[in-house]
Amino acid sequence: MFWIALHFPQLAIDCVSRGHGETLLSSLPLVIHAGPAQRPTLYALNSAAREAGLKPGMALAAARGVCGTLTALPRTLDKEESALRRLAIQLAQFTPSVTVDQASHGIVLEVSTTMTLFGGITQLIGEVRRTVRTQGFQALVGIAPTPMAAQLLARLTQYQPSTRMCRDVSQLSERLADVPLALFNWPHETINTLATLGLTRIKDLYQLPRHGLQQRFGDTVLNDLDRARGLAGDPRQYIVLPENFTSEREFLFEIHESERLMPFAEAMFVEMEGFLRARGAATQTAVVTLKHGRNATTQITLGAREPARHASHWLRLLREKFARADLAATVVEMSIQADQFCPYLAETNNLLRNSLANKQESVSNLMDRLAARLGEKAVYQVEVNNDHRPEFAWRKRIDTNPVAAASGQIRQRQSRHYSSAATSSATAARRATVGRRPSWILREPRALVGSDVPQYHGPLTLLTGPERIETGWWDGKPVARDYFVAQNPQQEVCWIYRDYRFGRQWYLHGLFA
Repeated sequence: MFWIALHFPQLAIDCVSRGHGETLLSSLPLVIHAGPAQRPTLYALNSAAREAGLKPGMALAAARGVCGTLTALPRTLDKEESALRRLAIQLAQFTPSVTVDQASHGIVLEVSTTMTLFGGITQLIGEVRRTVRTQGFQALVGIAPTPMAAQLLARLTQYQPSTRMCRDVSQLSERLADVPLALFNWPHETINTLATLGLTRIKDLYQLPRHGLQQRFGDTVLNDLDRARGLAGDPRQYIVLPENFTSEREFLFEIHESERLMPFAEAMFVEMEGFLRARGAATQTAVVTLKHGRNATTQITLGAREPARHASHWLRLLREKFARADLAATVVEMSIQADQFCPYLAETNNLLRNSLANKQESVSNLMDRLAARLGEKAVYQVEVNNDHRPEFAWRKRIDTNPVAAASGQIRQRQSRHYSSAATSSATAARRATVGRRPSWILREPRALVGSDVPQYHGPLTLLTGPERIETGWWDGKPVARDYFVAQNPQQEVCWIYRDYRFGRQWYLHGLFA
């Protein structure tokens, strides 16, 4: 087995500062405090706070005296745990074997069965790093044949950057020999007692009697040593993907412009893409909720005509929404939810089919963006109506409910792989039916002069016809017409008819391109 461990030394800071931009926070001293309410102490600091002379463990009151521009926030364990879990869910796109270690502020991935899918361990580590960085976290990476060894190497990276990987289990004892015992999640009393005895590194415990260690410190020390070196099993509980996707961001400052929301939205849509990839799914709707002061909210529903999961697509739709109307009020929190999913169907490796699919996807994306900017009812498609009268043979179709249309589109995409012959036959028949009619139909038929030989830019010569259409008596709009395809001296091909209900008058109803 092969494990990648991620350690987040600045998790508390990252949870509140990510997305605000390095430029903004580089000059803002920010600390997270913990401990008793009567005397809180500094738990985590950003670089600006360290440059101001603050240190972990300093009393908050003393820190305020040193730095008058200090921004101090209480540590919230629930937010840290939630952030780790959401990140782990996103990393499940690389392997289903992902576990969260809350005690050590880390995530561990077992990748022996999936790393070849990403081009090897080096490429996979690069993808994992990019994913973590996109979400605004700082992570140290360790790679080893056992999960605990990988975690120790990840934590050791901040001291010895060159020792973060061990590929062979037989080399674990040697590679872990210089790891400080303080990197284990052991009680402070155990670490202090060992240090008092002069035992500060793993190699210091190798020569000691196992029975004596067990009597003095219990089973924890020996078990962890054996698990780290691969001498004992280390079962982990893998995460289970949730049924729905939810991501939230709280802002350090009120946001007044929609453009300032884009970095946060991009990270959240990337998180949603990772979730959908982990589930092998796509979605057609995403709901963006903006929270203002006094519990007021604004809800923005994004819809796609085709199932999509790429973050860039959803981000473009949100931009178009903001282009229609800017923020109604300042925003203090933003969330994105998605709860309607369908299987993601990858296209086949057929060159012509992929080319057509790409063109269809481009048209669908364009329609999504137009609908987001102009409104759903401003963008529509034309479809065939079950009526022989030309003026009623077509109708507008507006996808006012993308979710309701999803199942039909999914079934159509699925059937594409199994019934291409039937689909081709149906398409050919439909073309044969509508091929005799022009694509350009006049809004109102135009009366033509001439009773025997109709005139339109000269006398018309009948090419085909007649096609009798006599219907509509049941809805109060009856017609009785004979349609012909005709051509004038300018070689224009026209679609004309003779109306038997109004004195056998000739009318121009359409033109063939």
